[in-house]
Amino acid sequence: MIIEPSETLECRVGPWYFKRMILMAAMLGIFAAWFFYDGKIGYAKKNRAALAEEAFAAGGAGVPWEKFAVDAPSYVDMNPDAEVTALVKAAHAAGSELTPWRDYALKNGIPEVPAGGTPESRVKEAFEAGKLPAAAWEDFALAASVPVDPSDAQDIALKRAFESAGQKREFAGYAASLGFDSKDNKYHSRKDILEQLVIAGVCGAGAILALVFLILNRGSVLRADGEAIILPDGRRVHFDAAYRIDKRKWDNKGLAYVHYREGNAEKKAVIDDLKFVGAGKILDRLMAGFEGELVQSADEGDEDSRAADEGEKS
Repeated sequence: MIIEPSETLECRVGPWYFKRMILMAAMLGIFAAWFFYDGKIGYAKKNRAALAEEAFAAGGAGVPWEKFAVDAPSYVDMNPDAEVTALVKAAHAAGSELTPWRDYALKNGIPEVPAGGTPESRVKEAFEAGKLPAAAWEDFALAASVPVDPSDAQDIALKRAFESAGQKREFAGYAASLGFDSKDNKYHSRKDILEQLVIAGVCGAGAILALVFLILNRGSVLRADGEAIILPDGRRVHFDAAYRIDKRKWDNKGLAYVHYREGNAEKKAVIDDLKFVGAGKILDRLMAGFEGELVQSADEGDEDSRAADEGEKS
C-alpha cells in the first residue's frame, strides 16, 4: 500500500508495552510485600529466636540474667517488650536445665507419650531412669537385660536416651518445643529492619509508578500528517523544524531522537518503534525530505545525544 504524504499515520501503543508494565508492577509489588513482611514480621520472629538462643547459651554458661540483660548488645538494641522479655528470660533459665523428655522426643521423632510395650516406650523408660540420682548405665542395663556395650540399634538408642537425660538441654530441642527454627537465627538490628521497610516503600512506589504509566499510555497515539509529527502530548514537530536525527539506537532499541527548533528554543522528540507499533513509517516520512544532520554511528554526534533519557521513552 502506497501512503500518500497527506494521509495521517497513527501508531498506537503495542500490547507488549502494557504487558511489560503489568509485569514490572507485579514484580515490584511482590518485592514490596516480601521486604515489608521481613521488616514487620519475619525479622521480628528471627530476632526472638536469636535472642532466645543467645540467652539460652548464657544461662547454660552460668551468666546471671541481670548481667545478660545489661551486657547483651542485641538484647539492649531490641529494647524488647514484656512478652519478648518473658520469652528470653525463660530461655535463659532453660539453658541451665537438664534435657526434658519432651525435648528429646521432639529431637528424635519419638511420640511424647509412646504406646506401652513399644520400642519408643522402652526409650522413654531408659530416659527417665537416667534422670534418677546416682543413676548408672551399667545398673540399668543389667536390670533391663541390655548389654553394657550395645551393638544392636535398639539397645544403642536406649543407652543414648539414658545418657542424654543427665545432660544439659540443647537449644535445638528447646527451640522445637517453642516452634522456633534452631538454625541460622541471625539477629537483625533496628537499622536492618528500617532498611527492609525503606526498600519495601521504594518497590511499592515503583509498582504504583508503573501502573500510572500504564494508565497514562492507554490512549497514547503517535501521529504524522503531511507537515509534522504529532507527539502523544499534542505537540507538533514540523518536518522543516528538524535539524538533526539521531538513529544510533534505532536498530537495537527502536529509538530515534529528533532534534528540532521551536522559536528560539532547541528541543528533542522521541520516536519509539518498540512502544508505538509502526513508528518506523513516521520516521521514514520525516526522513523523506530531511536535509539536516543524520547521526547513525557511535562515533557521530555529541554527548547530549549519547545520553538518551529512558524517562522520555516511558
